[in-house]
Amino acid sequence: DMGRFVGDYRRSLYRVAGGLDGEFGAFGTDWKWDIYAQHSETELEPRTYNNGITPNYLKALDSVMVGNTPTCRVNADADPSNDDPACVPYNPFGIGVNTQQALDYVVGVSYRHETLQQSVAALNVSGEPFSSWAGPVSLAVGAEHRIEQVSGWATERDEATEFFAGNYKASHGQFDVTEGYLETVVPLARDLKGAQELDLNAAVRATDYSTSGYVTTWKGGLTWRPIEDLRFRFTRSRDIRAPNLGELFTAGQTGSGVVFQDPFRATNGVPDFVPNGFSLTQGNPNLQPEEADTTGFGVVMAPRFLPGFQAAIDYYSIDVTGSVQAPGAQKVIDLCFQGNATLCNSIIRGDDGRIFMVVTQPQNLIGQKASGIDVEASYRFPLSRLNGDMVIRAMASRVLKLETEDTDGTVYDGAGVVGSWGGISPFAGLTAPKLRGFASVSYKGDPLTLTAIVHYTGPGVYANGFIECSTDCPEATREAPTIENNHIASMTTIDLSGTYKFEGFELFGTIENLMNTQPPTIGGSLTSTHWSGQNSAGYDRIGRQYRMGVRFQF
Repeated sequence: DMGRFVGDYRRSLYRVAGGLDGEFGAFGTDWKWDIYAQHSETELEPRTYNNGITPNYLKALDSVMVGNTPTCRVNADADPSNDDPACVPYNPFGIGVNTQQALDYVVGVSYRHETLQQSVAALNVSGEPFSSWAGPVSLAVGAEHRIEQVSGWATERDEATEFFAGNYKASHGQFDVTEGYLETVVPLARDLKGAQELDLNAAVRATDYSTSGYVTTWKGGLTWRPIEDLRFRFTRSRDIRAPNLGELFTAGQTGSGVVFQDPFRATNGVPDFVPNGFSLTQGNPNLQPEEADTTGFGVVMAPRFLPGFQAAIDYYSIDVTGSVQAPGAQKVIDLCFQGNATLCNSIIRGDDGRIFMVVTQPQNLIGQKASGIDVEASYRFPLSRLNGDMVIRAMASRVLKLETEDTDGTVYDGAGVVGSWGGISPFAGLTAPKLRGFASVSYKGDPLTLTAIVHYTGPGVYANGFIECSTDCPEATREAPTIENNHIASMTTIDLSGTYKFEGFELFGTIENLMNTQPPTIGGSLTSTHWSGQNSAGYDRIGRQYRMGVRFQF
């Protein structure tokens, strides 16, 4: 009779922005400037209808017969101090057996209202103050100030964690950022033997966060064209990602039905099993920005003997330290058991000593490393008989390394892993198929354009730590489980599109996933589907789609 949960999430945004731009003369050259300011507000309203009110449900369920009338026990005992005149007995058996009054007592609406605000003001100036022996030196400088804040409220029952699910908490917090930057491109050589072009590009940004303090980021790079057909590029940078409002200040949302294993209350070495605990993820105002050292190297080829052809190959390597991660509730329990006294404060126990709730906060805990190669090529040539051009293009990305270091120092290899599965890798771990790409062939004419695109997602595995076997398998462990089939198939889809121009308007149409190719079946747990969570990344789960439309101008 209680009905199913009904989730409703409403979001509205308004934004006001304005600016000015112009030019002025200085140092004998022309300079450009612009200033702008903006303010935006986003209203967030999550609701959960038919949400069970846990204390009311327990009282309504615990009913007795008083004079052949079902009565809540709290109103039937001799102690008037715990009476609840609003309590109406609830019958969990059958359909249509409870009155609306009984339903109104045991279910309610979980609700939160939040407002996110952002205010920004910025100034930018760019120009070419002087020239070197190889050409003009360009320069850009600027400053920006940004204020972000969150405020809101939630129902009393949400704040008191009285609902079966949801239990929204109102978030409050604010931070501001002041930044200044300088960027330049300095030509070092022009039209020399072995150096038709050689440019240095560099940038530095000073950033001051009201929450985490000052940080400097920078970038340095070179582009070198030894001959007209060939250009090399190199960059090295220090990058950051600052924690957002949610990671800093979220008051949390409670998850119910969480399973805990409590090693502190073990019996004969078997941890106490808690099947219906609560978890609460809260913000951490002490978070620091994530830092990354990024290296990129590439080459662009445009051979003169093959007009219309261009290809690029780029290698990247990214090393992130202090990645923000909220450790799972069980991880908090395990680390507390291993001696982390700080995390022990996040474990809340009931009167019976069993774990009632685990509070988790994002921390600068993990490191992540990624490297790979990106390849792109295109070839355009005329089709004189058809009065148009043929364009062939292809792109591919090959992952070489994708590692996540967990809080205990364990390194998880996510290269080739399709989503996080089975607890073998952390939820926040980096995962991706090793190979992805697409190729397209287009005829571009007037008035007709036709394009065919092939998308490819390479095969993957559930996890690199699994031992694949069907007979004589070793004993499975948490770090090295056994699995009969650790292979996830690749997926290839074909799209067709076309346009036809008339005088004053254009018709277009697309068929996505022409062959209605199904994604590979991925085994899931009993509480998930086989395409759930991150396992769906990179796959078309909709099937064949048709789109048609018209474009026109007045």
